[in-house]
Amino acid sequence: MREAPAFWAPEVAAQLVILRSADDDFPGAAPLPALVPTRARMINGAHDLVLDHDGLRHRFRILSDDLRAPLVIQLAPVSSALRAASAGAARRLIAGIGTASAAAVMRPSALQHRRLSLLLGVLDMALAGATTREIGSSLVYPWLPEMRAEAWKSTSERRRIQRLIGEARALMEGEYRGLLGD
Repeated sequence: MREAPAFWAPEVAAQLVILRSADDDFPGAAPLPALVPTRARMINGAHDLVLDHDGLRHRFRILSDDLRAPLVIQLAPVSSALRAASAGAARRLIAGIGTASAAAVMRPSALQHRRLSLLLGVLDMALAGATTREIGSSLVYPWLPEMRAEAWKSTSERRRIQRLIGEARALMEGEYRGLLGD
């Protein structure tokens, strides 16, 4: 939810940027801008902040006692475009430079958005007690003509609905929870 964002574990969330206190003579170190966090917490001596700025959500884990101190980005191995874009967006935020160029990389693509929306719809219907046939005819394959139950049981469409339900349930029951922090 945009209003109550989740905290994420840094080892599994490429968009989370770790910031550390800078040495006194470190060039380019700067404090975070004076923004009101969307969400904040402190756990095990680290500050987790979620900042919304210029239409972009920034997630930080700050390893410093003083949130106003000059900070540097702790770079993890750049293994993904999302991790690189997140670090770049954090650098631009701290430097006071616009963030528009990184915003597109940090949001789901149109295809990912449609897929997740479909999985949420399938999950909602499955949890409400809808059958695979009802899910298929109303949500996934609304253009298919009505067919008899015996014919439906042997279709590839039915097997696809079963896979979608399984994928949606797996995401709900465990895969997303593994991404969340404490």
